Amino acid sequence: MKAVFIGTGEAFDENHPNNSHLVISGNRAIMLDCGDPSVHQLWRYQARNNLDFNFLDGVYITHNHSDHFFGLPALVSRMYEEKRTKPFTIFCANSIKKDIINIMQYAYQGMETPFGFLVSLNGIEPGETFDFKGLKLSFAETQHSKRNIAIKVSDGKQSICYSGDGTPTEKAIEMYRGSDLVIHEAYLYDEKVIGHGCIVDLIEMARKNNIAAIALTHLKRVYRRDIQGMRELESVIAKENESGRPRILLPNPLDEYEFS
Repeated sequence: MKAVFIGTGEAFDENHPNNSHLVISGNRAIMLDCGDPSVHQLWRYQARNNLDFNFLDGVYITHNHSDHFFGLPALVSRMYEEKRTKPFTIFCANSIKKDIINIMQYAYQGMETPFGFLVSLNGIEPGETFDFKGLKLSFAETQHSKRNIAIKVSDGKQSICYSGDGTPTEKAIEMYRGSDLVIHEAYLYDEKVIGHGCIVDLIEMARKNNIAAIALTHLKRVYRRDIQGMRELESVIAKENESGRPRILLPNPLDEYEFS
């Protein structure tokens, strides 16, 4: 099982594509969030690894901010152009299914278009579990300006969690507990912003909840531009990693993290 950090940036970062990731386990692959810049990153990853347009089984959308789902129409339409044959599944909260149908209609084709492959739109709710091609999907809500639902993907041996956006709630922390990797939105170092993650708090959460590794993504672009601040963060991460668990990652776009 491995994670590919397709995009690691916040909504308006000109250097880092929007927060989006792949979870790959054997011949199964699911994309977590799909902003417009991120779908271009996905295509780069496909080309780099000589993957056809049948490799991706589905996509999960955490919430309906544009940097998390505006890439969907291009993703599905290019699959159609590339003559995909496998069914494709879109997962999202029931409350945003209409938004996804609308954006598909406004952009290229609607959901009812005969693509040549089946496109399914599956609604989920926090607390549910779902079996998808042998992967167990679990869900928990975080605190964000729009309703955001984090996801856990488990193949029975390892598990990867992804926050989407938002401050972790008790339910989310319960879901993250004991995971092999949590990919979490981390806006600022020690400043608490309602609806966003704080790096110091996230590291402490990982330590207290037996999380093996935590990947910090979606850093505020102004913070990323602060050379001294980023050097200090990298120094903190290096010291934390010397002590062992949890391992702290600050991934760049298209970095990979694979379990042994």
